[in-house]
Amino acid sequence: MRILLFFSIIALLSNCTSVEITKELSKATKSIKTSFDNVIKSSGDTNQKEIFEEKNIDKKIIDQEIIDLEKEKNIDKKIIDQEIVNLEKEKKEKEKIIKEQKKKTKINFLDKNFNEIKLMIGEPILLRTDGNSKIARFDNNFCQLFIFSNAKTKNFRVEYFEIRNKEGKLIINKEKIEKCYKNFKLI
Repeated sequence: MRILLFFSIIALLSNCTSVEITKELSKATKSIKTSFDNVIKSSGDTNQKEIFEEKNIDKKIIDQEIIDLEKEKNIDKKIIDQEIVNLEKEKKEKEKIIKEQKKKTKINFLDKNFNEIKLMIGEPILLRTDGNSKIARFDNNFCQLFIFSNAKTKNFRVEYFEIRNKEGKLIINKEKIEKCYKNFKLI
């Protein structure tokens, strides 16, 4: 457009009004306009190609990220499933150990109240309420005795107990249980 205006001004200044010059000027203007339009079109196509290529690359990146997230999700699910299986095994093993422990113990704390336990063993090292449970822990040099009761009841009645070593592992060996009772002066 500027070029057309430029040629028009030149034509007016030179006072050329011949028909031939006007025709040539008109042709040159059309040619320049066509060239200019072609340049705009081709740069527009390039931009569209670039935009398409960018969108295509972005789509590929997004698709890969989705695939990666799916893989990670499956791996996390497998890990969680394995942890659940391990926890269930561990829980079953502990239940088995506790049943064995109760078979081997001579003294049964079940259904005794807290005052009876205190008379037998002494004051607990730890006494706390955790959720619906009251827990009392009695320690000696060899083991720990855990007594559990329902926190909602007024009387502390023993509903569950277990004996653990100093490292926190359940004791199932009869001799070790007896040793623990001897340290509590129960036998």
